[in-house]
Amino acid sequence: MFDKQRSGRLRAVLVMGTLCAGAALVQSDLHLAGVNACLAASSSSPAQQPKTTDTNEKNRAQPAWSQPASAIPEGESFELSLKDCLVMAITNHPDLAVTELADGQAGDPTRPLFAVKLAKNLGLATTPKVELLNRINAILYDTEKAYLDLILARDRRRIRQEMLKYAKTSVKETKRRILIDASEVDVRLVQANMQARLSELSFAEEQVEAAEDRLKLLLNDSKLGLPSGVAIIPTTAVLTERVMVDLYDQILTALKRRGPSIEGDLNKADRASHGRIILEVKDACRRVDGAWERMAIEAKCVEEWTNCLKVCEMMKELRAITPGFINKLRGFEERLTLARLRHVDAKVAYMMAFTSLGRATRTLHERHILRLKLEE
Repeated sequence: MFDKQRSGRLRAVLVMGTLCAGAALVQSDLHLAGVNACLAASSSSPAQQPKTTDTNEKNRAQPAWSQPASAIPEGESFELSLKDCLVMAITNHPDLAVTELADGQAGDPTRPLFAVKLAKNLGLATTPKVELLNRINAILYDTEKAYLDLILARDRRRIRQEMLKYAKTSVKETKRRILIDASEVDVRLVQANMQARLSELSFAEEQVEAAEDRLKLLLNDSKLGLPSGVAIIPTTAVLTERVMVDLYDQILTALKRRGPSIEGDLNKADRASHGRIILEVKDACRRVDGAWERMAIEAKCVEEWTNCLKVCEMMKELRAITPGFINKLRGFEERLTLARLRHVDAKVAYMMAFTSLGRATRTLHERHILRLKLEE
């Protein structure tokens, strides 16, 4: 009796153990099958896109000025050079009266195209040309600065877009190695890096829109009004070659155009005025030289970090990809991004230094060959 009960219990234990082991094996097989299916889906078929609703009907019902920038049809943009923007800013400025000259269209590049004077509604019967020149150079300086800010913002956005692409690739490669040597922590790290890139790109998009709005305000053109949402595409390239500046010539030009006469004896007020002008010109020349040096250094940094990434790409071709390698690659990409951003900043700063020098010497309209005839 005792032996039968013991054998029955032993048989039940064996049956239960077999069932538990079978269930564990089935669960393990299902887990592996699910992971393999995810890997196959990520490598062979693209991810299913979320269903989106067509917003064209709602956009048509809204006025143009109330539609977001994303609702503007593709191709709604204007390609403008820096010179185009400067001419628009001068001709559309409310404080200036601009008249197009017929003889300026005769093909002679030395003849002025526009006659410019202060508007009559300013209450000034006669205005010295020096005051008019100061006003024109201030307008040109603000417009050129806004144009360069837009170039900088668009270049920064482009770099952020490329870095987001790299981050998405890192996420994909790390997930593919989850069954080999990547851990859940590795996946979380690359995903967090991708979210950071998304945030940086969102901020860059805002900076582009803000730069476009500042430029549109200065251009004061009906086709490029702030409510329009039309994009401005700069076509003028920034300087990449060194331009030598003679400090003495720049000071002499500035004194002739801005200050009191440099001939004869100067009183205390004249000396103080000349001193301020000379200081402004010297500061602008120093910025030109300093910006060039920084641009050359940052270009070298970009070259070195680009070479590091090329080595990493060669290692990827040799299939030497591990989570540690992916983290190192991400570090190289981060440093390359910072170097490229600094290089873009330096190039725009180099252009801006020449703009400051032109404002100091009152030669901005001549530097861009705007062909203006200044009238009192």
